[in-house]
Amino acid sequence: MAYTYFNDSKPDGAVDDGPEVLDYIRTNNKAIRDMIMFGFAPDWDYSITTGTGDNEEPQYRFQKNGTEWVRCEYSYSSGNVTVAHYMHSINSGSSYDNIGYRTMTYDSSDNCTATTWSLT
Repeated sequence: MAYTYFNDSKPDGAVDDGPEVLDYIRTNNKAIRDMIMFGFAPDWDYSITTGTGDNEEPQYRFQKNGTEWVRCEYSYSSGNVTVAHYMHSINSGSSYDNIGYRTMTYDSSDNCTATTWSLT
């Protein structure tokens, strides 16, 4: 049996019903599981833009699938990421909606000791 990739157009309430809906939900859940486990999503391209940073500390990382983009903007201190701001665009980066912020704290040996999540 061929692998079934995530399909964001299924199930379609206008045409799918009963067992079809459950099959689509099941296969999409498996695809989401695999994307989480492997750390990537098929059909999404990864890129880096150094912006105000450099290759070691880039300002942006992108995942792109056509006109849909997910962007993460990084802030650094002493070589460590201190804030990662996650955003989503449906128009090739012309505008973004906020997903949220992850803030990282470190001990004196540069070990990440905590992260917090916020919407602002």
